[in-house]
Amino acid sequence: MNTSISSIANPGVDRSEALLELLCQITGKESSTIKGSLRGYYRAVPSLLGESFLGSLVSPSAFNTRFKARALSERIFLQAFEAISRWKSWNEPLANVLLREVVPALLGITSMQKRDNDPCFVGLALGRLAEQTGKGRIRLVSLVCPSYQYRRDANGRLWHASGELLPTTGSRFRTVAATLGRIFAPLAEHGVAIDWEFWGYTGETGDPEHLIDIARFVHEHYRADPRRLFDTLGRAAQDMSEQLREEMGRYAINASTGSLDRKFGTAIDDIRSSFSRTFPDQQENITRPKEVESWLNEVCNCGPLIHSFVEQENIYRQNVILEFSEPVVPAALREMLLYTHILDEVRKQGSVVIDTESSSNYMTETLRYLPAPLIFARSGKKAHHEGHGSYTMNIRQPYNIVPG
Repeated sequence: MNTSISSIANPGVDRSEALLELLCQITGKESSTIKGSLRGYYRAVPSLLGESFLGSLVSPSAFNTRFKARALSERIFLQAFEAISRWKSWNEPLANVLLREVVPALLGITSMQKRDNDPCFVGLALGRLAEQTGKGRIRLVSLVCPSYQYRRDANGRLWHASGELLPTTGSRFRTVAATLGRIFAPLAEHGVAIDWEFWGYTGETGDPEHLIDIARFVHEHYRADPRRLFDTLGRAAQDMSEQLREEMGRYAINASTGSLDRKFGTAIDDIRSSFSRTFPDQQENITRPKEVESWLNEVCNCGPLIHSFVEQENIYRQNVILEFSEPVVPAALREMLLYTHILDEVRKQGSVVIDTESSSNYMTETLRYLPAPLIFARSGKKAHHEGHGSYTMNIRQPYNIVPG
């Protein structure tokens, strides 16, 4: 798996000396090589985070412990340093805020759970951010779940409260948007254009089949009047769009919503239907794996991935008290295609994903086949992490926990 970004850097440019001088100023550690400077910066990140706008929300020592335990070694910075060393025009103030402010704060809201972030993809993300910063324009994508209602039990666990969606993004989203915007604000202040899309369901197509992975109990709730479902999704998307303009617009970040149903709904539904016609005997389980994988390889170049999604679909059905009319394999295929289409689009755009999804298992499985620059955001498991301060370390969904 080749995940290097060096091919898109400027091979004839070398700003290494200037970068090493800057890193010495930031860390107090001299080095004669980029690789030799990695350890000093790695050790400086917790204190730099403590000096950031998030400093009052984090203990540098606790962060340092999690950082090391997660095995996010100093090598996650290598691609970023190499990209900066190849900037076409050296801009020390810009490089300074990137390394002194933006990267530490971004790592501060990065999940340190081993099931979430692979160091490979974190390194890819930091490298892509550094490369795009030098070119003056950053492209970011975040993925958001529908506005499900959640309740927290006495043990801190979250449960779906009902099949009814909320017509708003959720009470925590404003603080999340403000925090994410503030992290990247120093780059915007130094003239970097930042385009940030938040992809979710908007109900724009009016077709239930285009709501690719919305929970079945939501469809059941709105079965009598599906127009209410699309209306609710549209209102929630509009609410998100307004909050993004307010909270990120103040930092000159061009933040907007993107519609998963409009982007991918038709294509995924067509592939799922074609699969069912081609393999009528492979609907409940896969008994001809080589044929199925070969067919899927023609579609998305990651045929073996279907087995992980079938396994997850079976687990999901065991834990939900519902009657399912759709067979297991087509349902799993829909979910899989959503993630392959998302990562294909991200790779074509050259975007970096700052993922706020509540669950990472589907994405981490898909990244093995379609590597992309991606960082999963941090979540808070306790009720007091849902406070209403100016900023938050609890970036992950859900944003809409209702009383009860």
